[in-house]
Order: sequence, then structure tokens, then C-alpha cells
Amino acid sequence: MKKKLIIILTLTLSLLIFNSKNFLEQLVENRLSDFTEHKLKLDLTKFNLFYGSLEFKEIKIENKKNFFNENVFESEKIIINLDPKTYFSDLIIIEKLILYKPKLFFEIKNKQKDNLEILEKLKSETIPKIYPNKTRDKNFLINQLEINNAVVYIKHKSKKENLPISLSKMSFGNVGNSGNEQFKFQHYKDIMRLILNDVFFRIPDENLRNLIKKNYNIK
Repeated sequence: MKKKLIIILTLTLSLLIFNSKNFLEQLVENRLSDFTEHKLKLDLTKFNLFYGSLEFKEIKIENKKNFFNENVFESEKIIINLDPKTYFSDLIIIEKLILYKPKLFFEIKNKQKDNLEILEKLKSETIPKIYPNKTRDKNFLINQLEINNAVVYIKHKSKKENLPISLSKMSFGNVGNSGNEQFKFQHYKDIMRLILNDVFFRIPDENLRNLIKKNYNIK
């Protein structure tokens, strides 16, 4: 009986800590900063971890140094519905993720460098980044991903301002970074490629489109 009481008290205390707004904001900021390798700021407005619901008023991911735009990504509002049973598992299930008015700032500095590091990864001579060994991988799966009223801003050194490219509403199922026999998925990097290809065919500037096609191996 005493052991059960200790377990119940521990779980209750843990849930109270996790339901602290400041604690949650800091936790999410740190985790996403580590994942994206960019500094990140967000404003958590609603949350209930008993039901797995989170709502952010805005999120801003800082751009790398020496680029034109202050941020590489912004979104006006983000709604996340998690499966609470997967909080402490190796595969976190996100039942729904909705991005409202997201903005992606894509900057091409020269033939070897852009702020998303796509060019660096395409170059065969680039040395792969070595990450420290992990004792336990944290993977995620998004059952439903919705992107509403997205705009991609393209900046090239030949232009003084960003070129805005508006995208239609997009919806994807089973997006993640890992899967198994039970959970079939599309890798989030493949989704990014689909979006960038869509952006490419919407670029009105023929010279910029040809430059991107040549440097980024778009067919």
C-alpha cells in the first residue's frame, strides 16, 4: 500500500511539473533547438498534457548568422494533439499537427551555401556530420499534418528583397522520422522535398528558376 501511494504521488507531482507553462515552454524550446540546430522561441497559450493537447500562439526559429532574414521559420499558430500513452516511449505519436500561416525563409548565398544547408548536403565532397552515439533514440510519427496558408520566401544575392511564393493548403498522413511494421510512414525530409518542388514550379522569375534547377539537381 505504501509503495502504491509513493508511485501515485510521484506521478501526480510529475504531471503537475509538466503542466507548468514555463517548464513546458523551456522543454519544447530546448528539444526543438537541439533537433533543428537553431535557436527557437515560442509562446505556449493552451495546454493539457492529460489529454495531450498543446497550442502555440507563435513560433520563431532563428536564421543562421550572416543571412538576410532574422528567422528561418515562423508560424502564427500551431496546434498539436499528442497520444499521452506515448510520452515516455521510443516512438512519440502526434495524432494531429496543424500549422497556421507558416513562413519559410529560404536564402541562397552562393553556389555552395544556403541557410537550409541543402547545397552542402548535395555536394559529394561534403564530409557527413558525426553525431554522438545515443543510448536511446526518440522517434516521432505524425498521423495527420496540415499546413494552412503557407508562404515560402526566397532570397538570392541578385535580388534586394524576398520573393514570396504562396502555397495552397496541404495535408499529409503518417509523417515521421522512423517507422516499423505497425507504423508505415513518409520521412519528413521527403515531405520537405515535395514542398520545395512545389515552390520551384511556382517561381515566376525564369533566371532564378534556372539557377535553382541547376544547383539543386531538380528535374
